[in-house]
Amino acid sequence: MIMNSREFDGSRREGKCLNFLKRRRKLLFCLALFLQLVILTGLVIPRLSLADTGQEVVFNTVPFDPRDIFRGDYVTMRYKFSEVPVQGSFKRGERVYVVLRKGAGKTSDWSAVRMTRSLPELGTGEIVLKGEYEWYNSSSKVSYVHYGLEKVYVEEGRGRKLSNRDSLRVVVAVDKDGNALIKQVNFKDRELYLFKLI
Repeated sequence: MIMNSREFDGSRREGKCLNFLKRRRKLLFCLALFLQLVILTGLVIPRLSLADTGQEVVFNTVPFDPRDIFRGDYVTMRYKFSEVPVQGSFKRGERVYVVLRKGAGKTSDWSAVRMTRSLPELGTGEIVLKGEYEWYNSSSKVSYVHYGLEKVYVEEGRGRKLSNRDSLRVVVAVDKDGNALIKQVNFKDRELYLFKLI
């Protein structure tokens, strides 16, 4: 069968179009792969940097409600500094900065000193945590703040024997901007959680 010139030109154009579409599909695939890599790197690098360079601080949890301790494979914790003795016109969900100061003595814990809307100046022996304002309790005259340090994943069955009288030792990395990351959670001499990237 002999092709005339019109049919030959049409098949050449069709071939070029198919090649263009194949190249474009490859380019889009590579671009999507690159964007996923950039997003994953953007999520991982800040956490690794914080875990590596952040100031290590040890917090003790206050007793927690045993009915809420486990939701799936999570341990729920509450800190003394989650209750900030501050009244103000903060809105639920608003970003706040809470300044903490460690009490005198080796066994004393950190307590909230003040809460602001912007990154505050720190005095000697103070650190700042970035959190989210929850609500104000007018009867106890405290504001409640959520820091993102209240839950950690533990291996199945490792925390089931904890009660509301048990205090956990939580090692946290904190940077100068108030970002915080749980590095380790211990119950007495038993490790419940250790930060790992994977």
